[in-house]
Amino acid sequence: IGEVFHALQFIYEEYYLSKFDLPPLKVVGYEGIFGFLTIGILLWPMYFIKVGETFGLGPEYRFEDAIDGFTQIGNSPAILGWTFGNMISIACFNFAGVTVTKELNGTTRAVLDNIRQIFIWIFSLIIHWQTFNLMTPIGFVVLILGIWIYNDVILRPLLYKIMKKPLD
Repeated sequence: IGEVFHALQFIYEEYYLSKFDLPPLKVVGYEGIFGFLTIGILLWPMYFIKVGETFGLGPEYRFEDAIDGFTQIGNSPAILGWTFGNMISIACFNFAGVTVTKELNGTTRAVLDNIRQIFIWIFSLIIHWQTFNLMTPIGFVVLILGIWIYNDVILRPLLYKIMKKPLD
């Protein structure tokens, strides 16, 4: 379901970016404000939903415990730093994505969106959140080959080269 909404967001962005010629930074700002307000409104009722130990986190097993989250951020400079770092990286990533959508199209953005996983994986290895698994780079090679095939970086130039080359 999440991927459907993600795709709809790309389509919506492409439509409005082309129809109204909006600057990407302004679009990202509006998305950030809208997201902040939406989460701010939704966190309020979710605090009062108790879900038990199976699904709940925090000391009182609530669906979402923003109060406990803000307490943890306030008590830990490391969590505060990671939170701001995450916010900045998402803002930069969204600016780049909206710019790609405006200059090219939403489909290209969706394809390039998958490259983000490579950077996250490398970062996770550097700070030792993950251990190296050989299947991960193999999967990334398949991902990159798929992106190159989609963007005609491999097949069309190869076919063109083969067709132009005289047979011996």
